[in-house]
Amino acid sequence: MEEEWLQAGLSLPQQASEAGSAALFEAGARGVWEDLPDRKGRSVLKAAFGTADAMRLMAELPLAAERIAEAFGFGAKEISIELEVKIIEDWDAAWRKDQKPVRVSSLLVVAPSFWQGDPAPASEGAPAPAVVRVDPGAAFGSGRHPTTFLCLKLLSALAGDAEGLPAAPEHGRPAAVPRPRILDLGAGSGILSLGAAKLFPEAEVLGLDVDPDTVAVARANAEANGAAASFLAGTLDGERTGFGLILANLTLKPLLELAPEITRAAEGGASLILSGLLADQAEECARAYQRLGWHWLRHLGQGEWSALELALPGGRDGQADGAEGGPDPERFLVPEPSLETPPSSGA
Repeated sequence: MEEEWLQAGLSLPQQASEAGSAALFEAGARGVWEDLPDRKGRSVLKAAFGTADAMRLMAELPLAAERIAEAFGFGAKEISIELEVKIIEDWDAAWRKDQKPVRVSSLLVVAPSFWQGDPAPASEGAPAPAVVRVDPGAAFGSGRHPTTFLCLKLLSALAGDAEGLPAAPEHGRPAAVPRPRILDLGAGSGILSLGAAKLFPEAEVLGLDVDPDTVAVARANAEANGAAASFLAGTLDGERTGFGLILANLTLKPLLELAPEITRAAEGGASLILSGLLADQAEECARAYQRLGWHWLRHLGQGEWSALELALPGGRDGQADGAEGGPDPERFLVPEPSLETPPSSGA
């Protein structure tokens, strides 16, 4: 039996996507999911409501958008709201059909938790890639947004698959980069922590997030994936040190504010992956870390977004300007993620 339902669309800056998701659920959404970014690089959230909710949502969602804009310090015009009536037999199946596995590299695939069948068939003569399964809903991190995808590409490169990426220069990089302990700062859904745990199974992986509700989602995702990653509510303090790899998919302001703490948390020879940066913010961010001794090795871009790979050859007490180690990398554009063709036994 066909059913009318209301689809709400919310487009907003990436750093506010989790707040947007929470607002949609608070408004009574049956489900919330993340679509591909729009042309402005904003996160695009979709939510399903009953058609009787239309008038209420026309009043509530603009108010929610104003609160989010004020909390994150951007203009309300940065948030777009759309309401559209859909007529379909099963709204749940309708949005699920567009949620497909994302192939990050030959080593890693991200798939929706509900995906049936094998989302990552092995190529002939090669082992099957590791699979991270996450819900494309609250505490976003489906792998499709450029900031997440670029982080996972760099993570895969550190694990041994840098195909299609520029070679990282040898300046500033020790012969063997230690990664027994990995930190994911601002873990969200835990997707980067889970990817790290899959790619470096011998490592101790810790995800930190300031939102306890988000931490609960990340822990559930880790359990569902059988991944050896732990999650805590909080942020960096002076006692959390000795990390060989640090991941931080945040925004420019917290990345600049946390630069000294991140440097103190890193051990000599550590690698650092930073994202959540617009293209015109990447150099400012990299320079701040170079002044603390980091070498800027790779700069990946997709649309309006950038991700950086850095290394700390001199140890966490080194103060030499990383720019002395070699030339700054050019921004390398990475194609949009490959969405795998649904297998015949798919959802």
